Amino acid sequence: MPPTPEPPAKIRRKAAAAAKIAAKPQKAPRIKIPRRATVGEAFALIGQSGLGHLHANEICVRAVRDKEGIHQLRVSVRRLRSALALFRDLIPERERRDIARRLKWIAKQCAEAREWDVFQDELIAPLRKALPNDPALDAFADEVEKLREAAAAKVANTLDGAQYTKNILKVESWWKGGGWLKTANPLAIETAVDFSRARIRRFHRRLCKQGKRVDRFDEKRLHNLRIRAKKLRYAMDFFGSLYPGKAARAYRIALDDIKDCLGVLNDATAARQLLAAVEKRAHGLDPATFAHAAKIITGWNAARRESKLKQIPGSWNRFAKLRPIWK
Repeated sequence: MPPTPEPPAKIRRKAAAAAKIAAKPQKAPRIKIPRRATVGEAFALIGQSGLGHLHANEICVRAVRDKEGIHQLRVSVRRLRSALALFRDLIPERERRDIARRLKWIAKQCAEAREWDVFQDELIAPLRKALPNDPALDAFADEVEKLREAAAAKVANTLDGAQYTKNILKVESWWKGGGWLKTANPLAIETAVDFSRARIRRFHRRLCKQGKRVDRFDEKRLHNLRIRAKKLRYAMDFFGSLYPGKAARAYRIALDDIKDCLGVLNDATAARQLLAAVEKRAHGLDPATFAHAAKIITGWNAARRESKLKQIPGSWNRFAKLRPIWK
């Protein structure tokens, strides 16, 4: 006797549940560059990895609007942009600028959602845990959640839009098609090992030069230092398989410590802007409730920032004392 077919509604529910299970946020995979790889081959592998990372998180954001999926989608785009900058001598300038512009557009569409996620997770959630019986904070958090959900929905809608499709298809066809090799750039056939040593050495020296007297930096100089630290960290990510061992691991950990401290300072600056956005856009908050919550958040944000500022000189000194890993 043949089995009784399942009702269509049950089939749809199962399919939706399976899609949600499959649509999990994905972190960037480890890139393995063979020691004999050329610069051109390394660039192709990094692009392939970055595009795969991006598409995996597209699925997640479309299916469940997961905040970690949005974050990882943004990370994938940032990694691709960093690769373009790192390999800029390999690529014709006009093409590089075009692909960078398209990736920057995608990153911009995710920026607001990511800022609300960080604001909620790193500031609002710890505050509510510390002050569990404050109704003003609860009301403020509810309004932030509405703004966060709206921003996440906007990202999901963007991924289904024509402009996103046009941009990502162009980036993918260009990178995978190898059009960047058509100029027969001699750099393409040099070894990735030599290329990585030269680039990491240059990025390291520039970062160390810019970071002197870091204890006296203002916000702008700290922000610029963070950008340099991130460029070096992405270079280490891309070429990590060429630098195994304890020394490279210690180098990455020390660099991450600097980057994370500087990242908190950047988030603190963004938090001030988001407070202003809540005041302007959150119509469910009366002025007195907002003023009370904003006062608490501002104080907590300032204390958190000051704590990280005190950590930066020590983190910097530990990094600066490490021996070079590229020799």
